[in-house]
Amino acid sequence: MARILLVEDEAHLRLLYRLELAVEGYTVFDAGSGGEALRILEREEIDAVVLDLQLPDYHGLQLLDEMLCRQQALHIIIHSAYDRFREDFLSWGADDYVLKSSDLTELKQALTRVAPAPKSLCESFAAPAASLRAYRRAPGRVARSASVNLREKNRDAG
Repeated sequence: MARILLVEDEAHLRLLYRLELAVEGYTVFDAGSGGEALRILEREEIDAVVLDLQLPDYHGLQLLDEMLCRQQALHIIIHSAYDRFREDFLSWGADDYVLKSSDLTELKQALTRVAPAPKSLCESFAAPAASLRAYRRAPGRVARSASVNLREKNRDAG
């Protein structure tokens, strides 16, 4: 399973991205600062980094440089609300530059190119969910309303 380091200083976005990427089948480690990201990178085997540029303790391009100095083969995707850094020489070390959007399709596609997820949770649960739906519709299965009616009859009789 691909292991992703998500570096995002805004907690609500970090939560959203972590959940979305976990559903896609990634193992996600998240950091709210550059220092925290470097500590995670030291102790975990990371396949790819999703990197915000505006962080409280680092500028993302400085952090990108620091990460690549430590692990040259590391895949990094810049994920920023700012397009102005796209042409910055330091951003060329990233595998991709994705503008933030409410639609995470482009980010997910960029991650798939550098660190494919094995199988999304949606795909993993599709067959069991279909079996459960079939079971619920199976003939001879006691309907919920029938069991509720039976309980009510027993309560009234007692």
